[in-house]
Amino acid sequence: MIDNTFLTAFGHRLTQMIQTEDDRRDTKDEKVTIFHGTEVPEMTLVDYLERIAKYSELEVSEFIVGMLYLRRIRELHPHFPCSHRSIHRTILTLLLVATKMYRDCPLSNKFYAVVGGISRSELARLERCTLELLEYRLFVSVDEYTSEAADWNL
Repeated sequence: MIDNTFLTAFGHRLTQMIQTEDDRRDTKDEKVTIFHGTEVPEMTLVDYLERIAKYSELEVSEFIVGMLYLRRIRELHPHFPCSHRSIHRTILTLLLVATKMYRDCPLSNKFYAVVGGISRSELARLERCTLELLEYRLFVSVDEYTSEAADWNL
């Protein structure tokens, strides 16, 4: 089980990313993507991460890979919006993709959809979109991983 301290730090780092973006642009002009909900979820991001971690038994390494994937998407698509309306779906999908890439027996989309509070069909669409945004480049080198893990003092 992942330490809640790590999940809190992970959530705060994502929240800082969102806040920095919000400060740079007018949120009314935000480009709406498939990742956006109609409104900001009631569950806090940290609570959402704790829920995912609790039921899916994710490892810290999968969160690290998920963060690397998010950075990769933002490098490939600098205008990819991260906001309070989109981050829950975004991180759920990135973690799903990370587990499918690095686990021998990943949990099903149905399982992640239930844990994440969205439909299977919606999760499947988000997964396809994520793979396209990543240009199907899912491999993470040892150097990339080590650098990101060091950033988390791991």
